[in-house]
Amino acid sequence: MKTRFWNIFILMILTITFNVLGQMPQQPKFLVINGLKEDAGYVFQEKSFEELMHQPGGIGDYDIKSMAATKTRAEQALQKIKQLIESGTAETESIEIAGEKMRLGELSERVFEIHRDASKVVVLNQLTQNGVGSKTYVEIIASGKTKRDAFGDPLDGAKIYSDGLLKAVAEAQTLGFPEDYKINITGHDFTIAELREMAIYVSNATKQLKAEQLAALAAKDAPFLQVLTGDKARIFKSEFGGMDGQWECFGSGGTVLSTPVAMKGATVWFTYGNSRGIIDTWHITGYRFQGDKLVGKISRSGFGLKPSAGNFR
Repeated sequence: MKTRFWNIFILMILTITFNVLGQMPQQPKFLVINGLKEDAGYVFQEKSFEELMHQPGGIGDYDIKSMAATKTRAEQALQKIKQLIESGTAETESIEIAGEKMRLGELSERVFEIHRDASKVVVLNQLTQNGVGSKTYVEIIASGKTKRDAFGDPLDGAKIYSDGLLKAVAEAQTLGFPEDYKINITGHDFTIAELREMAIYVSNATKQLKAEQLAALAAKDAPFLQVLTGDKARIFKSEFGGMDGQWECFGSGGTVLSTPVAMKGATVWFTYGNSRGIIDTWHITGYRFQGDKLVGKISRSGFGLKPSAGNFR
């Protein structure tokens, strides 16, 4: 029953692909068959899932890469089979693959099975990789070290791994892996059910922490946005908003504008960045206002890591 479901699932994917490709002129039948022979000949050389699982040392990196390629070639073969059938080729028509004659329908079933085996290997790798990542973020969340730093926001990685793990668990179930099937993650065995539970925890914790962080950032920006209006409010949001107060704004002559009142009263705002290299350089971006309306922009560059006060004009 599950094999039939998987076959239907793959046919749905191929139907979407074929419908897109169907807008192009159809290849001559002999070209489709030649391509099918190449794809099928490639996938028929692959070991079965059971053979890989019981080989000395188990499934290695080479096997994972090989099976990923086999999965792709099997999908290409199935696409060509579908193309032949929909163009009127009978499922009983014989095709010779690697010296063996077989009916198109039989070929389809064999390629389906190989695709299924390749998908199992690919999804086991996805479960392992995303399981390792999710487990790492369980520890990071527990440590409380989830604040954005110079290397970025760690919660972005947590979302990537938890989403990837949930997707891999869903595909593993489609492929027939039982809930109690065990995957070794950094020396510990996790069942499929436990991996799902871990992914849901990381996903929910990430959402909650993100919401708390956004609320904290909004609270830092609120005093400024309560005072600033018009273009000043817009530019504040784009240049300084959401930065947890870790920004610098300068007025004329390099005066630091650090309060809402100071920024509201200033007729010009400056910010700058720098670049280290064989020759260090800085670059100033400035905004000139009349009231709360932007009336001009300023761009100025020079040598060194920090511009002198005279450059803020």
